[in-house]
Amino acid sequence: MRRNQIKRLDIGFCSLCGRAAFWSENAKKLQDDAIICGECVRKLRVMYPFPLDPKDIKHDPLKNLTTGQARDAMGKVTEFIEDFRERYGYRNAVFIVNKIEKEGGGLFKSPLYCLYGRVLYGGFSINEDVTVKHGQSLYQCRLKDVYLDVPLTDGYALREKDHAEGGYPAILQIQERNLDIQVRDLIVK
Repeated sequence: MRRNQIKRLDIGFCSLCGRAAFWSENAKKLQDDAIICGECVRKLRVMYPFPLDPKDIKHDPLKNLTTGQARDAMGKVTEFIEDFRERYGYRNAVFIVNKIEKEGGGLFKSPLYCLYGRVLYGGFSINEDVTVKHGQSLYQCRLKDVYLDVPLTDGYALREKDHAEGGYPAILQIQERNLDIQVRDLIVK
């Protein structure tokens, strides 16, 4: 292949850390047209969570930052997460439930609970042991599946399986016989 036929996938360098930025790795353009790489987006996403509603997709809070604001926020991310951890009892990860769907179940099969919501901080992966915090009650269970659930446009979503991390909408699936869970309950690990 000749040199002029090779297409570059990078879009420049991150204004915060200097790494090459790629659209395919979730790079973002800021308000002042500066680019930040996917790794910096991932770190900042906890402070500037992704909208849950597909109607709000154009209002991604990261796109409203300038380079200076993003740089200041990067310096405060660790403190922000530690404040969250203190608030939630120093857990490694916290998910808040916004919607619950219960599927199937029967005499010999436990129902599957699809829990829609947001990972506040930390990350969740499939087959991890977690605790459902319902009022003062705690239920130990295991995640059957985990999906990152990022709305792209009306009716469409980016669904990545096996892992979800802080600041992003997600779907956690738990298969349990008698799971007592409500909207606004927490899943922690």
